[in-house]
Parts: sequence; structure tokens; C-alpha cells
Amino acid sequence: MVCNNCAASRIILGAATAAVCAGLAAPALAQGLPQAQINLLVDGEPIAAYMQDPMEISGDGSVTYIGVIQGRDWLLSWDLGTSRNLAGNTVLSGTVSTANSGEASRHFELVVALPICPLETAQTRIGGVTTIAFVTDREGGELTSSGRQPVWRLLMDGETGWSLFLDPFGLYATGAGSLATSQIFGAPFPNAPGPALQERLGIKLDFVISEGDFANITTNVIAAPDLASLAAFDGPDDECPQDLNDDGAVDIFDLS
Repeated sequence: MVCNNCAASRIILGAATAAVCAGLAAPALAQGLPQAQINLLVDGEPIAAYMQDPMEISGDGSVTYIGVIQGRDWLLSWDLGTSRNLAGNTVLSGTVSTANSGEASRHFELVVALPICPLETAQTRIGGVTTIAFVTDREGGELTSSGRQPVWRLLMDGETGWSLFLDPFGLYATGAGSLATSQIFGAPFPNAPGPALQERLGIKLDFVISEGDFANITTNVIAAPDLASLAAFDGPDDECPQDLNDDGAVDIFDLS
């Protein structure tokens, strides 16, 4: 059952396998490459706050960041990246996965903010789709908002560009199974108004997942310059920190 803007109910689940506490950041590919900002809280406790080097830069200019953080009885991982589509617009895409193998619900708050080349307009046009896929054990379970914030927020230079799965939100199951739900904004993409974007495009997730359960949250967002606001732009000139060799593109030649 999918429930948005309804009261959440608590379901107690059995424990699954345990994990060993560890953290993993992707290795640097080249000195000076811009880093992703990673922040993670679990049950309100700070777990990780660091800058992460990219795992991969492809010949088409896409940049990928991959990471894993494990607790004693939970695991959270991400595979997120930025690229340019055929229209030349910035794309943020990828998946965050979490597994709770403990004996109690867990509250996760994750920020992943990726460096981008600036869009030189005072405003932007944004749009995209986010999907939550939820898998429960035989006891059933729930994935809900935390009671304070939406489950998913688009971050644009630290500001909220858009919010999806508004509180109160919940996915509920009474037994083993899987279910998924998607929400879109700014269609036809990108068509919703957004703030200026100069340095970082990312997401903030804030959700509670029950014991013994697993979830994937997949994001696909497009950000484009709003040409109507070009005259009002008052930011830096076309500085792109990812373009290390100053050839006007972010590609494999920036690794040399």
C-alpha cells in the first residue's frame, strides 16, 4: 500500500544479518578534481561528513561518485553522477540504497551534493522523476517520512529546489514482497522554476525504514538555464572547476 499524507503505523520486524562498521570513499582520479559533499545522520547521530573524490569520469563528461557506509546492523550506499544530455543541460542521476538488518526502525538523513559547471542565469528550469522501491521481509514493514521533512529534496547550491514525497508519506506492506512508487515534477522536462545553480547539485533524503527491510531511491533530474533570466545573472564568468585543462569540456583529457 502506498500512503501519502496519511498517518504512519509501526510494525515490528525480525532481525536479519549483521554488518561490520566501516566507511568507504571512492579513490581520487586526479588531484584537484572537485569533490562531492557527503553528510549522513542515522537516528539523529552524525555518522559521516566528508568530501569524496569521483570514482569515474567518462569520455562524454559524465562524473560518477560511488560510496558505501556500514553500521553494525545497517548499510547505506550511493551511485550518483552528473552528465550533460543532448540539449547540453545538466543531469543528476543515480540510486541510493539502504538495508536495515537490525531489530528496530532506523532514521536516515543523507546529503549527497555533486559539483557541476555553473548555469549562468539568475534562475533555472528543473524537472525529473524519483522512484522509491521498497522490499520487505515476511513480517512486512514500512518506509515513511520522518515527521519533519519530505523524503526527497533537490539541493541546488544548498537551497531546496524541489521536494517530493511530502510528509506525511508512507509505503506499507503486511508481508514479504516489494512495491514501488514514483513522483515527477517539471514535466515536460525541465519546466519547473528553480533557483540559480553555480556550484553543487544534489539530493537530501530523510526517511525511516523498518527492521529487516531494503529500499532503493532512484533520482533522475534535469537542470537547464532559464534564458529569460540571463540579463539578471550576477555570478562568476564561465568558470568550470571540473574542466582542469581549460578546453571547454569535462572529459577524460582532464585526467592527464
